[in-house]
Amino acid sequence: MELSPAAIAVMCLAAFAIGVAKSGIAGIVTFFTPFVAMTMPSRMATGIMLPLMIASDIVAVLYWRRKAKWETLRWVLPGSLSGLTLGFILLKNIDDETFKPILGLFIVFITLIGMGLKYFKFKIKGETKSLPLLAGLFAGFFAMLANASAPIIAIYFLAIDLKKEDFAGTNAWFLMTTNMLKLPFSLALGTITVSHFGLDALIFPLSLAGLALGIRFVKRVPQKTFTFIIQGLSILAGLQLLF
Repeated sequence: MELSPAAIAVMCLAAFAIGVAKSGIAGIVTFFTPFVAMTMPSRMATGIMLPLMIASDIVAVLYWRRKAKWETLRWVLPGSLSGLTLGFILLKNIDDETFKPILGLFIVFITLIGMGLKYFKFKIKGETKSLPLLAGLFAGFFAMLANASAPIIAIYFLAIDLKKEDFAGTNAWFLMTTNMLKLPFSLALGTITVSHFGLDALIFPLSLAGLALGIRFVKRVPQKTFTFIIQGLSILAGLQLLF
């Protein structure tokens, strides 16, 4: 696998960003994904990033394992599997570039709605079943198309008023499960090859460094600031995909 110096530099930056994102600061990976795709074919970029994301997910889950809200995951994960299946079917037939502007618009729209609902003190009731299924569906769908599930599921987790450490734990379990479910679909599409694993192993320490920094940040930042950062990164990720 031949990569230019620019591609290797961007992948190192993306590896660090993946680690930061897995600490609970969602949206950073989606923001960097287009830059990675500028330096190499998009399918190769996806194939390199997915194993790296799964390895980082596992470390994040080990750290946040006691903080997950299983009553929330019980409903979003089935939706995610359905979304991955729909995304896989579409990727076999339609260019994923067509969907990136749609995804960007959708992320910005739901983020602004989420911010408005917070302003009016509106909360989604925990017993609602259709909304978590729908959130999981969209997250899985766009995870398959553009590695962009994090900002979508983050907005839902904020809407049900998860505190920052509960958010980090629930988010870590959701992303690990979704990315592992995505793995056989990606292998079937031919986006992952054995040659990717060598580069992933070399840059994985950068992900660990990003994860350590992100965890320290999440523990220290106030709840309101944490919510504002997640919302801001989600909007930036959406605008990046939109334009």
